[in-house]
Amino acid sequence: TEEVAWTLYNCAYVYRRLAVYPVAITLQSAALNMWTALCDAKPALEPTVAACLNELGCAFAATHELAKALKHHQRALDIRRKCLASVGGRAEHEAAASSMHRLAMVHLAKGNTAAAKKLCEEALDTAG
Repeated sequence: TEEVAWTLYNCAYVYRRLAVYPVAITLQSAALNMWTALCDAKPALEPTVAACLNELGCAFAATHELAKALKHHQRALDIRRKCLASVGGRAEHEAAASSMHRLAMVHLAKGNTAAAKKLCEEALDTAG
């Protein structure tokens, strides 16, 4: 149910903020699986799927699993760009810009400054 998925998501967020990354990743992965399944029947939940992906990306970045962080942040950005194109509201602009920034920070950590710069510039354009 959505209530269980939210509980997993919120608990995972707390564990990530406490730097208990293995638990955060396990809980957020379970939340992502639930949200993805729920999204099949209710596409309006896509932004929540993107939020889970972003949380996982942050946890993987914190554990220096940069390939996994890139994968999750990119998937989140792809969803958020889709939402931005279809809805185009202020919240969608902010969410897309946030995903771009997080993805840029992972590229920067990997030494890919050109990709990081491009994403930061796109984030500024999107947020503005």
